[in-house]
Amino acid sequence: MMAETEKQIAAWNNFVQAKTKAESSLDFADGKAAALAWREFCRLFVDLPLPVVDPKGAAPASD
Repeated sequence: MMAETEKQIAAWNNFVQAKTKAESSLDFADGKAAALAWREFCRLFVDLPLPVVDPKGAAPASD
C-alpha cells in the first residue's frame, strides 16, 4: 500500500504532466484531463462533493 505522502506526490506529478501537455497542445481534451488531474490531487486534501449529473444530459435547474 502506498503511503499518504507518496499518493500526494503521485497525484501532483500526474497533474503537472497533464497541465504541461495541455499548455503545449492547447487542446480541449488535454485541458479537461488536466482539470480532472487537479481535482484528484485536491481530493487528497479536501473532501469535494461530486457534481450532480442529470443522466439525460439536461442542464441543472437554476435557482
